Amino acid sequence: MSGLTTVNIIGLAGLRTAQSGMTATANNVSGAAVEGFHRREVHPMIVSPTSEPLLQGGSVMVDSVVRSFSALVQQQYLSNNSKLKQAEKMASSSAIVDKMVLDEADGLTKVLNGFFTAASDLSADPASATARTALATSSRETADRIRNLAETIDETRKQAYLEMERIAGVANEKSAALARVNQLIQSSQAFGKPLPAPDLLDERDRIAAEIAGLVGADVRISEKGEAHVRFGGLSIVEGTQAFQVRVMRDSAGLPTGTLSVYQSQLKGTTVFGSVKGGDGALGEFGGLTRYVEGASGWLKRLDKVAIDLISATSPDPETSDSWLDRVGESADAMFYVDESQIPGEKALSLRSLMESGLNVPWESSADESAPPHESIGIKIVGQRTTTLQSWSDWVTSVSSDISDWRAEEASFGAVDTALNEKRQQIAGVDLDEEATNLLRFQQLYQASSSVMQASMKMFDVLIGATSSR
Repeated sequence: MSGLTTVNIIGLAGLRTAQSGMTATANNVSGAAVEGFHRREVHPMIVSPTSEPLLQGGSVMVDSVVRSFSALVQQQYLSNNSKLKQAEKMASSSAIVDKMVLDEADGLTKVLNGFFTAASDLSADPASATARTALATSSRETADRIRNLAETIDETRKQAYLEMERIAGVANEKSAALARVNQLIQSSQAFGKPLPAPDLLDERDRIAAEIAGLVGADVRISEKGEAHVRFGGLSIVEGTQAFQVRVMRDSAGLPTGTLSVYQSQLKGTTVFGSVKGGDGALGEFGGLTRYVEGASGWLKRLDKVAIDLISATSPDPETSDSWLDRVGESADAMFYVDESQIPGEKALSLRSLMESGLNVPWESSADESAPPHESIGIKIVGQRTTTLQSWSDWVTSVSSDISDWRAEEASFGAVDTALNEKRQQIAGVDLDEEATNLLRFQQLYQASSSVMQASMKMFDVLIGATSSR
């Protein structure tokens, strides 16, 4: 009878193995389209169904169902993905400025050339009302175009600051969710389970990857399977405890590119430290801080274009000359900027003082009876090269920055594709392979069923032979 019992045990173990395999295969097929899903693999183990030395053979039982996972590839992927998110955010934030630089309709080259051409026409015929009107109109268009460009850059900078606060809020939600998953992982091991459920580990990795993509945090997995997240050396998630981040503001209440890590308690809020964004910060937050720094630099360099334009259309301070317009009013400059503006924002306040042709400088002396002086137009035309060179330098600088960001995006994107392919090779679901596995487990199930059926028939025969005696 012990032999029949052993055969029965072998058949039953085969059925259980086949059932576990088909369940794992079904999970793989259903999870193939789920982001962050890792393929499940059945780990069988050969055991002896009996301790009887005269009986040969063995049985198979399922030791565990585990995820196909590589910690090394996952770490490499998260690190590169944070850099990719940074580059993508910089490139997307600069898309509007990039279009304006490339589009002649939004650029300054054509407008500046038109302004200096109008000044040249005026120098050829200083008394021409048409030439004076054309120069006044061209000056207003030039000022409006520079100011519009500066306002667009400033608007994208403000949007980046607002986006930082949104990212901080999402990161806090994800951190709290990850701390809850860590708690479930910890609780599952409290009941003697050797490994946390694969679904919990998938959720842990998915949330941790999202936090890393948001703020470029460093993710480490403990021996217990819990995820620990650090940002700039400061803990965001430590086991079952989640801390919060927020964008710090300056004295004027404006957001800055600095994140502080804090914890709200009954007696108040404890701030553990802060991290400045920029080149050292990765993820979307790092991309936004780098863009803000770049945009601020663009505004400062655009100031030079505005200042050179003002210098080109103002009397020479070394000669103490004074210009008068057609109605005898002082016309010491054709353009105006608000000097109270902070550095980097003079272009935002640039205005033309030429409301009409009457406001265009007419005399270079206080003698109202003197004829119009062509030297004013000649002086303006003489600064054409300097002003256009300032604009050309600005375009080159901005184009270089945006080109570098797009090159980073392309480079990190290529690495991301390669690493993602590695991840898919390890953890991805191949439906053809799963179909083969399903067929294999079905055959195992049928074979095990046949073994048990044969064992039952043998048992019936033995019972019948025993009863007939």
